[in-house]
Amino acid sequence: MRGVARPNLQSIRAHPGERPAPKWPIACALVNGKSSEDAGREVNRSRGAVEGAGRRMGLLTKWRHMCHDFGEPITAAYVRRLQQISGLSVLEFAEQVGMSSNVQAIYPSQAESRHIEKRHAEKVLRWRDGHMHNLLQSAPTARHEADRYSGTRILKTFFPRLQGNYELLRAVIPLIRSFLNEHPKAGPADFGEDICHQVMLEADTSKKRIFGSFLPWAAQRRGASNETFLERHWSLLGEPGRPFSLATKILSAELGTTFALVDRALRPGVSAIPPGEMRSLLRTLWANRKAELAELRSLKNGQLQPPSKRGKKGQLLGDTAEKILMVARLELDGISARRIADKVFPRNGDREGAWSAFRSLRRRHRTRIDKEKQRLTALRVA
Repeated sequence: MRGVARPNLQSIRAHPGERPAPKWPIACALVNGKSSEDAGREVNRSRGAVEGAGRRMGLLTKWRHMCHDFGEPITAAYVRRLQQISGLSVLEFAEQVGMSSNVQAIYPSQAESRHIEKRHAEKVLRWRDGHMHNLLQSAPTARHEADRYSGTRILKTFFPRLQGNYELLRAVIPLIRSFLNEHPKAGPADFGEDICHQVMLEADTSKKRIFGSFLPWAAQRRGASNETFLERHWSLLGEPGRPFSLATKILSAELGTTFALVDRALRPGVSAIPPGEMRSLLRTLWANRKAELAELRSLKNGQLQPPSKRGKKGQLLGDTAEKILMVARLELDGISARRIADKVFPRNGDREGAWSAFRSLRRRHRTRIDKEKQRLTALRVA
């Protein structure tokens, strides 16, 4: 079948008369930890067909259903590297991440390519992102990159491969522009399908594997929107401008930080924080977090009575106090107002109702929320 355009090929085995199954949905499913059976149901193909496509795209090894982070598979080696960066012992790291039931995956005796279950991989990413943002809030400004615990050093510590991610984006942006010049009305799914075909072409030649490196990152879903990297940043990827500036802008949006901070972290001479000092910082954060959780449990049980809205007998309404504390903590973590509303007021899909209740709470208790934020900030910096 050489020389025939791929979109015009037909499936002649199990699905006669049909075009081949789209590869982009298969890539998105496999990169985000779904099983081959689940991926097959999405495209109406068998497990074997999905696994064959996954192998041709370089997304399947003997460890299946593997989650990714910036295109890198989350394996035992990945988790162990993060644990070593943190300076925490294996048991301390497992406790903070919530992997106590799977602590053996972090021990050096495990194979480097050992698969990490999706639920544990998600915990690891939440722990890293949460601690990074908490440390950045108390860090000096980005201009003081030489400071002992500056934001640039924190970023370089948690993301040691930031430079490689930046170089890959710089290489991909011109390819996206070329694709959009040929297909002006194309969307992220169209380019994703093209990436999959280019990856299979790269496997058959000695070409540099730019698409093969970018595919797992492009298909990775993150955040409450559950959008792929291409969907989240499609408008930015097609913007005019110099690739190095756009790559920095996209990285800052992906990391949830500023352009200036990422730009300085990419400069030569910025070093990571030593593991021993990171351990001290993370243990302090963990102690403060445990204190917050203990207070939240006390508020929920009605044992504490902060001076805000009170009931008939002068007692704080426990549910209101809990929501005030949750809003303060989530705002400090940099969570958007819409996501806070969904978390604090789950209404079984009624997002407008949650948003209305959140706005009402914030309007009535703005002063109390601000005081809680000041108190939590003091705890985290202490």
